[in-house]
Amino acid sequence: MNDPAIDATAILTAILVMAVVTYLTRVGGVWLASLIPETRKFERFLHHLSGSVLAALAVTMAFSGDAARAAGVAGGCIVMLITRNAFVSMLAATVLSALVRAGGM
Repeated sequence: MNDPAIDATAILTAILVMAVVTYLTRVGGVWLASLIPETRKFERFLHHLSGSVLAALAVTMAFSGDAARAAGVAGGCIVMLITRNAFVSMLAATVLSALVRAGGM
């Protein structure tokens, strides 16, 4: 951080700009959602959105990681199907990944 081109003012400006952008993104999402009519289809879309984002992240992690990560994701999915509990599923995935890594994979 001894670069003279990066001073405290530049860092604070970058932080402030990112804070404003983050705030505007959140407000913009609420504003856009208010323009869409509240139909049953839209409600179902919003209800399932978080699950689909979580599934997309899990699949991406499974295919971009090592064997331990893939085993953890697969085990977490199986536990989720059995228990229907997201916390237990994530805990099982974490433990399984750690066990596979400890086993040398």
